[in-house]
Amino acid sequence: MSIPCLIIAAVVDSRVEEGGGMEDRVQLTMALTMAIGVVCFLAGLFRLGGFIDFISNNVLTGFIHASALMVCVSMAPKLLGVSIEKSPVIYESLPRTLDALPEAKTGSVVSPNAHERLAAAESGHEPSARWGRRCCRCAA
Repeated sequence: MSIPCLIIAAVVDSRVEEGGGMEDRVQLTMALTMAIGVVCFLAGLFRLGGFIDFISNNVLTGFIHASALMVCVSMAPKLLGVSIEKSPVIYESLPRTLDALPEAKTGSVVSPNAHERLAAAESGHEPSARWGRRCCRCAA
């Protein structure tokens, strides 16, 4: 399901103006979803699923891997806590992300519970040895 979501997001981002609100995005997403549903219904009705046999496994594998790479590159700035200028293509996004690495907030990448451990350390309590557990004095 991530590939259709990625494609829908790219179409919505390219069609909504810079100042477009969430309502515009939701309306366009719903219209696009309905259109995709109609096309899929018609393809099933006319039994067009056999055409996928004409696409080689290498092409399908390449498409899936490229989609995964696009998702990883687009999520990297959010994971690192940096802000970069959006771009629909990888060859612009990846260098921007690499240029922003010195400002990255790597503490959240190193430990998924770093904020909880930092809060426990600031309050003077010892964090427990188990991940995700609060210390015994402040456990609720």
